[in-house]
Amino acid sequence: MGVFDQVTLLLPDSIFQLNTSYQADIRKNKVDLGVGVYKNENLLAEILPSVEKAQKYLLKNEKTKTYLPIEGDPLFLKAVGQLVFGANFFSAHQERLVAVQAIGGTGALKLAGIFLKQELSSKVYVSNPTWPNHQGIFRNCGLQVYSYPYYDKSNRCIEFEKLMQFLSLIEEKSILVLHACCHNPTGMDLTPAQSKILLKVCQDKKIIPLFDCAYLGLGESIQKDRAMIRLFAEEGMEMLVAFSCSKNFGLYAERVGALWILVESCSVKENVISQLKKIIRTNYSNPPKYGAQIVTHILSSNLKKEWELELFSMRKRMNQMRHSLCAYLKKHLFLKQGLGMFGLSGLNHSQVKQLQEEYAIYMTANGRMNFCGLNAGNVKYVAQSLLDVICEE
Repeated sequence: MGVFDQVTLLLPDSIFQLNTSYQADIRKNKVDLGVGVYKNENLLAEILPSVEKAQKYLLKNEKTKTYLPIEGDPLFLKAVGQLVFGANFFSAHQERLVAVQAIGGTGALKLAGIFLKQELSSKVYVSNPTWPNHQGIFRNCGLQVYSYPYYDKSNRCIEFEKLMQFLSLIEEKSILVLHACCHNPTGMDLTPAQSKILLKVCQDKKIIPLFDCAYLGLGESIQKDRAMIRLFAEEGMEMLVAFSCSKNFGLYAERVGALWILVESCSVKENVISQLKKIIRTNYSNPPKYGAQIVTHILSSNLKKEWELELFSMRKRMNQMRHSLCAYLKKHLFLKQGLGMFGLSGLNHSQVKQLQEEYAIYMTANGRMNFCGLNAGNVKYVAQSLLDVICEE
């Protein structure tokens, strides 16, 4: 008997397995509405022009490949800190902002989970529904993961009253994972008025917000997409923000992210960052440099305006595809309400399976669709296929 014979076989990650199945499909009419990657009208996940220019600059000017500090590139952390919190707030409250570079948004969430389990709480609450990996990440950190009410599938709306009632009953200092914008998978975000009510409940219950900020700039604008983070920060909430540069910079493969912890006083900051540095040092030691340098150069040069225009074009295309699909579906206008690349189609698991097997259209098992997989050439086909599957049930 071998030493590793007792190791059990786990099922592959469902979303990445979906992409593998799509790639293996030889049908010419296949459509990928699954993995969360932005694609242009030609359905290509192209490198942004601003990123290409930043790469050329680095190729010419980069002088060393030595290690970054354990906490990451300070110029990167400043640039993205100003992006997430706003330049004025960041400048005024730097002494209370703990910042570390992370390996993508997923890595930032993992760092947050390890730190919170180690120092504060064992219970974390995620929205129902949410990005499936949220549960896996936090369970792997040793946290107890629970769901809070968020989306009413029958009425296609946020269950805000149920959410508030639920939060009023949870234990103090519980961790609440919030999607900063472009909620995954629903695309449905809280209104500014609802965010203010949520803030009051979090203050009263001493709840610890953990914002997952993976789509900044892909909803309405950078300013509006960071509004809930700014609201909580300006009201003095101690909180965490996990940030990803994958979607808004198109740097999926570079794994660029960051984690911020806003603490009550500057005297606490050094203690917190020392613990985060220990976690990083004993996991991967130092973060990668190249992707962070790309982001830093874009945000600190005249490329920033070009990048913001690219974000505008990305938002415009996603909204156009969302509205084009609804124009064909007619009775499914609820999809118009969302923001960002995702929305729930309303299909059940068997309908999703049928759509894949009979129509070569791929989406996740919960019916989440990525509107970036649509273009002028396939949107009518997708809409008619959806209607066919719905009518057959």
